[in-house]
Amino acid sequence: MYPKIENQTEKLRELCENELKNKYENSDGLKERLNYELSIINKTNTEFIFLYLNKAFKDLDVKPYQTMPRGLIGNSLVAYLCNITNIDPVKFNLSEYAVFGTTNHYKEPDVDINVASSELRDNLYQKISSYNEVYKIADAMFKNNNGGLYKFPDGKFLIPQNDAYSKSDYDSIVNEINNNDCHDVKGLYRLDLLLNNQILIFNELVNIIGINPESIDINNANVNEYLNNNDYKDIYKNVPEFDHDLVVEISNKVKPKNFDDLVKITSLAHGTNAWKDNAERLMNNEASNLSEIVSNRDDLFDILVNHNVSKNEAYEIMEDVRKGKGISKCSKYYDYESLLKNGIPEWLIDSCNKIKYLFPRAHAISYTLLAWKLIWFKIHYKKDYDRIISNYYKK
Repeated sequence: MYPKIENQTEKLRELCENELKNKYENSDGLKERLNYELSIINKTNTEFIFLYLNKAFKDLDVKPYQTMPRGLIGNSLVAYLCNITNIDPVKFNLSEYAVFGTTNHYKEPDVDINVASSELRDNLYQKISSYNEVYKIADAMFKNNNGGLYKFPDGKFLIPQNDAYSKSDYDSIVNEINNNDCHDVKGLYRLDLLLNNQILIFNELVNIIGINPESIDINNANVNEYLNNNDYKDIYKNVPEFDHDLVVEISNKVKPKNFDDLVKITSLAHGTNAWKDNAERLMNNEASNLSEIVSNRDDLFDILVNHNVSKNEAYEIMEDVRKGKGISKCSKYYDYESLLKNGIPEWLIDSCNKIKYLFPRAHAISYTLLAWKLIWFKIHYKKDYDRIISNYYKK
């Protein structure tokens, strides 16, 4: 039971094709990817959420720096063309398979967005609830450790308008939502708009200083130089998502030189068994360098495809590894022996077998992109930065 906009398939395609021409000088090579993503979106009946967020962002004049994608949605060309994410998946070499799966094992795109304030979150939910195809939105409920239910303000279920439903039908749906953990509620679309400290602080800096945030480039020489000549504990101090011991520990070992290195570090810090006794040991033994290490899902996918593993097989391996299942010698989806024959090193397979969870590269990029710009503010507007951080932590 998802909301359905009249002619939503055609409307989403038209929007994306127009934006494709606007955003890329040579868009012909991206049409196959666009068609692939749109086909999966159509199969999962999720055109509405891309159209809703695109319209809500326009209606509320949401700026690109007021939101950022969570999870895998930053991999989506469609999401980028709909202006619900500021991460260009082509620029950052992000695979559509990570978010949409393959034609054999396709999956529903998970559209989760971080937002800068509770006011913006609430306004977005209110705007979406006003659209004709939505009867109402209802709060998602989560179970606590004691089994009790509590309201999750950042997540809402969209209850579709249906002429065949009576008031008692709607009451029954709302009752089910109110009395069950959100993971047990089936058949309804849940949208998560989550508050994020990084964006909140960044927006305050942008508003006070009045700088165009798009002017802070990820190749900024000042930040690169700062990374190469300072203590990482000091660099990351009061930078959300970076100001903790594991990121400092990995940075001291890796010595990041640029934005891509920081994305790797972010990925390793958010993975499970990705760094400790794994990538850490590999680097100690000089078996590999940072560029070769599997730090996130896209790393593994890219490595496999570059070793002539089919995209379908690469996707299945990536899914197994990110779920902590490792690379199996008896998988029905891929041939283990052919991996070795294609030049996949045994140390990399051993590394994958230790991993219990792999972070999405798109999510790591979104965190790193804001951290990079916050570090830039620390360099150029340190007094303002320290004052805003100080005020924030007093709240």
